[in-house]
Amino acid sequence: CYGVFIELVKKILECESQTCVTAILLIIYEVYEKLEPEFQTYLTLYFLGNKFCALFYHWSYVVRSIFQHFFVLRIAQNKSIFKPVSEVDKKLKHSY
Repeated sequence: CYGVFIELVKKILECESQTCVTAILLIIYEVYEKLEPEFQTYLTLYFLGNKFCALFYHWSYVVRSIFQHFFVLRIAQNKSIFKPVSEVDKKLKHSY
């Protein structure tokens, strides 16, 4: 269902146009919390893997700023990806 959307996102993020990249990041920022959890996870892993450095250090201040806000306000608060530290500590303690 999201196949066409993700291909469109990938193509737009590959271009050098600040306007296009800014627009798609703003769209994703707005709809991120309304997406299905599986697709949120897919987008999160895509941004953390393939596109993190390219967007975090983008030549355009506007793109960098939007991506950094997106990362902090949407991705970092995604509870399905990032577990609270206390849960990780419990798992580590039980593994010994």
